Amino acid sequence: AVGQSINRWRWDFGDAGTDTIPDPEHLYAAAGTYHVKLYVYSDKGCISDTMTRTTVVNPLPTVAFANSSPVCETKEITFTDQSQPNAGTLTNRHWNFADGNTADPASAAPLTHTFAAAGTYNVKLAVQSDKGCKSDTLTQAVIVRSQPKANFILPEVCLNDSYAQFVDSSYIGDGTDSSFIYAWHFGDPNATAPNPNTAALKNPIHKYTAVGDYTASVKVTSIHGCVDSIARIFTVN
Repeated sequence: AVGQSINRWRWDFGDAGTDTIPDPEHLYAAAGTYHVKLYVYSDKGCISDTMTRTTVVNPLPTVAFANSSPVCETKEITFTDQSQPNAGTLTNRHWNFADGNTADPASAAPLTHTFAAAGTYNVKLAVQSDKGCKSDTLTQAVIVRSQPKANFILPEVCLNDSYAQFVDSSYIGDGTDSSFIYAWHFGDPNATAPNPNTAALKNPIHKYTAVGDYTASVKVTSIHGCVDSIARIFTVN
């Protein structure tokens, strides 16, 4: 009113919260539609009409992600964003892989990342919706396992020898080589059931029945599912 000034405010935020300052801030505990009311007092004790406005409080996005397995050093790992906007759509994502690398993809399409060394990495993801709502940051520990290195010593063999001896020399940085699973292939087109073309031993033997060059290979799988393989050519004299 003319000749009067406002000296008291009364806010009702529609969730049982109130305040008495001119420009308050208020934190809503839950998403929803709230009817916010305001009336004021003048220095003469006069009370205004009550103004009511509707405020929509949007929910925070729910952040979640998963990664492929096994997780092995120097190998690509796929990370899949499983976050939900809860209102609107997700427009921004921020990944932190805890190894000095980050990513800010616009879409939820799976992305790949390679860790250079074994260890535990606290991978983080935060997302934001088109409502301007930002999720909390989700942190998940990703254990990156050592990658085996497959190798073997080639046999020196003549056709009349009883057998060719293959000697495994594979290794792994975490010292779990005693748990390796082996898959050998001797590359012998003349192999028969009593003298098979494959083996699962650490140091297998195989009898070749013809002179020539052969490609032998071994695939090594670690206790944590990390895989490496190698193929090498040698000659039966």
